Amino acid sequence: MKVGDIVRLKPEHHLNEFIKGDCYITQVIKYSYRHRKTRYHIKNNEDCMTWAHLEDLDLVSDLRNQRLESLGI
Repeated sequence: MKVGDIVRLKPEHHLNEFIKGDCYITQVIKYSYRHRKTRYHIKNNEDCMTWAHLEDLDLVSDLRNQRLESLGI
């Protein structure tokens, strides 16, 4: 993922009830240490923001592609 990608928090994420809808990535921090995960700063249009890891996010374009495949398009 890169800056500007549109993402959503996964439904089971604990902040999902506060940060609703689509968010966009504003900053990416990659660490050179193997035990540290890449962090993504996300923000929605109502100025709610947080840091998240890759396993906490769903890329909206991937969700759209999955839905189109299930419809047979």
